[in-house]
Amino acid sequence: MGVEKLIFKYLQGKLSREEQKELDEWLKDEKNKKTFSRLVDKHRIMMKMERMEEYDWQKSWKQVEYKLHGKRKIYRGYWMVAASLLGIVIFAMWKFTKEEENTSSMFVMQSIEPGRVNAELVLSDGRVMTLNKDSTNLFVSENGNLLENREGVLFSSTDSGNMQKVDYGEIRTPRGGEYQVVLPDGTIVWLNSESKLRFPTIFEGKERKVVASGELYFQVARDSLLPFRVEIEGLYEVEVLGTEFNVRAYPSLPSATTLVKGSVMIRDADQNIQLKPGEQVIKELDGKGMINGRSM
Repeated sequence: MGVEKLIFKYLQGKLSREEQKELDEWLKDEKNKKTFSRLVDKHRIMMKMERMEEYDWQKSWKQVEYKLHGKRKIYRGYWMVAASLLGIVIFAMWKFTKEEENTSSMFVMQSIEPGRVNAELVLSDGRVMTLNKDSTNLFVSENGNLLENREGVLFSSTDSGNMQKVDYGEIRTPRGGEYQVVLPDGTIVWLNSESKLRFPTIFEGKERKVVASGELYFQVARDSLLPFRVEIEGLYEVEVLGTEFNVRAYPSLPSATTLVKGSVMIRDADQNIQLKPGEQVIKELDGKGMINGRSM
């Protein structure tokens, strides 16, 4: 199977074990790994699509024609190649967008099809709750109770049997699964395939802190007195006051944090990096450093 088909099936969460082995073998090459890392960054692609929609193509075309005036014979061959490549890129991005509409996306707030194994909740006492039958999301109230959310509507039952008091919880999604959780402060987190989020059911002290791995999208509730911190499983820490950002931290890939709105500070043992909207920070697998401020 071609690599492009493997990557597309990976984005859909539909790789078989044999196909995953084939992809892992291809990823052993460092160049392939970097290419793959860029391709699977769905948020980066979405932001580029938005910029393409806002771009004034007619004005840009007139500027190019003006600059090429009198030199068309010299640059004609190069211009034809460039125009062909542009057509290929636009078609590829259009095709990707159409295909993406038919697949699940962590950037869209939508209910997950009931009956699939979408996630499990591990409680502090070791109990495991399967979140796949009647609930699509999980809501953690301010008093530390866990309430299930059916059909996208939060509800609270007077039956104490439907509410469980715990110290912390950990949401895990399997391959192909996704889930949404609302934390005690109102922060919303979307978990993509093969991701984990560990969180306290009550935020106490001077900070709101969770631990994440895999790919997650955060919409953080603003609270200037209690900074929100996300620990990326020992790699680095993201600190925010109120913002939206995406975290990707799979074991076999360089980790990346992409800022959508607001401001975040990335901290590791060596440096602090502040991101602006549309920027991304990448930390390589060897943990030697971070690549800062790449505009999306």
